[in-house]
Amino acid sequence: MKDLLKLLWVVAAVALVAPTTTLNLQTLFADAGSPAHVQDDSGRDTRSGRGLVEERQASTPAPPLQFTLCPGDTATFRYKVYIPPAPAQADILFAFDTTRSMDQVIDAAKEQAVEIMSNLQELMSDVHFGLVDFRDYPRDPYGLSTDWPYRLRQPLINHVPYVQMHIDELQGDGGVDGPEAYTRALYEAYADDHIGWRPEARRFVIVFGDSVPHDDDLNAGVPAPQPHNPYDTWQTGYPPVYIDPGRDEQDGTEDDLDFQPVLGALRDRSITLLFVVSDARFEGLTTEDLLVYWQTWARMTGPGGDAKVLEDADTLPATIQSLVTAAVRHLNQLTVLVAPSWFDEWVTVTPPAYQDIDIPSQGLFRYFQVTITVPPNILADHYMFDLIVEGDGTVYRRQRVEITVPATCFVTPTPTWEPLPTPRPRWSLYMPFVANNLVYWRP
Repeated sequence: MKDLLKLLWVVAAVALVAPTTTLNLQTLFADAGSPAHVQDDSGRDTRSGRGLVEERQASTPAPPLQFTLCPGDTATFRYKVYIPPAPAQADILFAFDTTRSMDQVIDAAKEQAVEIMSNLQELMSDVHFGLVDFRDYPRDPYGLSTDWPYRLRQPLINHVPYVQMHIDELQGDGGVDGPEAYTRALYEAYADDHIGWRPEARRFVIVFGDSVPHDDDLNAGVPAPQPHNPYDTWQTGYPPVYIDPGRDEQDGTEDDLDFQPVLGALRDRSITLLFVVSDARFEGLTTEDLLVYWQTWARMTGPGGDAKVLEDADTLPATIQSLVTAAVRHLNQLTVLVAPSWFDEWVTVTPPAYQDIDIPSQGLFRYFQVTITVPPNILADHYMFDLIVEGDGTVYRRQRVEITVPATCFVTPTPTWEPLPTPRPRWSLYMPFVANNLVYWRP
């Protein structure tokens, strides 16, 4: 009862102060800890004079935000976005090490592929799957002449039977040395345009493997003491440069691939690495050691990157589901983009970005304050742009903004003409006199 009386007292007080103002109680008590805003029917903050609009996210496209502004004018509003526990769209690329030691994992994937993909479709409503496999370079000392460092089996598609068909084609064979062409496969994950990543989908590459890549120092970036050869370099490549030979398959040429920069490129393209660790087969490396390395490397591709040990072939669907579920609960960065970018100078966003976000099972809200300022040199016209909230490649909200700059902003006052005043006669105290036919004046 006391709370109700307090609420009525607030309503009455506002009505007395601003009798022409409509009190929006939903806005007043919308967010705990945030300042309340009293708004009139136009959405204007009656205390500060700024245009304050709060658009609530909906499943259908929101109507455009419309402002009428002159050059130099500003409009400020709060931009609210809901981050669900899993994105609606996701692209998942399966990448299999198909050397001989991976036979058991490949067979398990064939038997359980439909279950794996169905589970992921329950987690995210719009999922495309793709498939690549790799062994090693087809020459000594890397691999057999029948090996390959990368092969695209199926571009990303939303048709599970096609992906299943190509998984059934996989066979474990080949591989000579310990390391395999992991660097090349991860490079192609972003460099091969035929894979078909969608621009607004969350992107994952899930690697199934039991070894390490060719590199000049696999301990680089791994916290000391490293599991293998601690406090020292760990070379797994061949001279002269010890890194992956790249697309031309020749050592020491311009297209050679360094492992750590490839991981950074995955992060830059919002492709998160997940790794299913099978029993390690690299000499001197245990499965637990291999897990430490791949966990570290996966996390270099952004929050959510991770690796897990496959304890048993029958647990493959659960292992993948666990990796993906945990990964979608992390965002590296959430930002507001302006499209087209020509309007960037019009828009100021606070904060510029949210970093390293952990998403709870019920999802969460994030808020941006957006200020639009019309530049001083803009002509009278109707302008449109989109505000896009993007996190790790996924679009969480898109809002159209329409700005009208009316011609009345540029009306020049008509000049008025007034007659000049008639000069008044000036009287002199000097008296004229004539001398030599000339007139002189004297007091």
